[in-house]
Amino acid sequence: MALIYPVILCGGKGTRLWPLSRRSMPKQFLNLTGEDSLFQQAVLRVSGHDFADPFVITASDYRFIAAQQLADIRITPIAVMLEPSPKNTAPAIVAAAERLYNEDPDAVMLAKPSDHYIPDTTAFLERVAAARVSAEAGDVVTFGIQPDRPETGYGYIEIGQKLSEADGFVVASFHEKPDAKTAQNMIGHGSYLWNSGIYLMRCKTVLRLAEQHVPAMLRRIRQSVKQGKRDLDFLRLEETSWADIEAESIDYALMEKAENLAVYSFTGRWSDLGDWQAVMRELSADGRSDSKGNLLIGKASQIESHSCLIWSENSEQIVTTVGLDDIVVVATADAVLVIDKDKAQSVRQIVDILGQQNFSQAYEQPRQFRPWGWFENLVMAEGYQVRRVHLYPQTKMSLQTHKRRSENWVVTSGVAEVKLKDRLVRMEANDSLDITAGTEHQLSNPADVALTLIEVRTGAYLDDDDVERS
Repeated sequence: MALIYPVILCGGKGTRLWPLSRRSMPKQFLNLTGEDSLFQQAVLRVSGHDFADPFVITASDYRFIAAQQLADIRITPIAVMLEPSPKNTAPAIVAAAERLYNEDPDAVMLAKPSDHYIPDTTAFLERVAAARVSAEAGDVVTFGIQPDRPETGYGYIEIGQKLSEADGFVVASFHEKPDAKTAQNMIGHGSYLWNSGIYLMRCKTVLRLAEQHVPAMLRRIRQSVKQGKRDLDFLRLEETSWADIEAESIDYALMEKAENLAVYSFTGRWSDLGDWQAVMRELSADGRSDSKGNLLIGKASQIESHSCLIWSENSEQIVTTVGLDDIVVVATADAVLVIDKDKAQSVRQIVDILGQQNFSQAYEQPRQFRPWGWFENLVMAEGYQVRRVHLYPQTKMSLQTHKRRSENWVVTSGVAEVKLKDRLVRMEANDSLDITAGTEHQLSNPADVALTLIEVRTGAYLDDDDVERS
């Protein structure tokens, strides 16, 4: 039997889980529910014998994060396709279909977001296997979640006639996120499912629908795919054609207009972790809350509090509450959120306000990722800065010079090699090195383990744009 091609969509920004999730490091790449990130969980969920290697679609800003997280779980993707700009799900899925179809005209794709929490992998894969016959017959198959509450944060699918010789149903209609009363009526009716946004279908079926309903979009996507370029291990879509594409969701562009649409019900646990209340609900269901319904993460504690989420992301920071009910407290190294649990959907508004006030914390994490690894600022003051710098195994920075700042490096773990003028300096734990302004240098990690060092910058100007690369 031919393999199913998993298409993993991971371009979202996840601002409703601020301050953990930010534009520079969105929720799909965070370890919110276990040792692996949501993105890693999404990839591992479809890494069995029925599946090909994953096809990942993400933004250019996240390419190195995605690549490293794939390497961490020892998964080699078919491709990591980079969108020049965000265009919602329709262009991304159609672009993947076009690329896969060019390689395999009979390819079946499973398009799925990277930020969903589905703890029962076996049950999910059983649903995919059950739906495969319909997809191979030419149907577009979506997966509806059996609702357990009148949720207003999800779209809904109304089921129609039962499919013959299968346990799926014809999709009667899609419904946008309802108000509370409408959601309650839908639950009472019994014929509505939550829309998961997961689709199983042949690539040629997707392209045929695009030709029928969004031909202009398809022409530009095909041009962008055809003129795409390899960049290291990534596939960059061509920018000019992509810029002319209208941003649309796959539901609005294609699925609401398709006639051959089927839905298979999934009764297992599922969440898009769309806000802090959803995170609290899922982690509590995993048995992680205390006897008073509080969920304590990291160095967190409480007295006489009930039904609170208290999250300390910083291992050196203690967060406590006294006498609070139904409150979310999330503390990171550079920001703290305190909000009524029932107002969790309003976090996005807070981020917008912080952005308007030019606070970097609105969008940027203290830890910044680069092709070679990451760095984080520990101290920033007039005349000096202190950073922790982490290089992945077998990586190196560019050959560079700084005109206005000097640097001192102290290795804390691993092995460093520094090209310094005409000599090569090898450094191990506790070794230090001074690099004066104007000195050409290049830092490398030659080992099979990570390298971590402390960098102290001194000078009148310390910003990152004081660099000349050779």
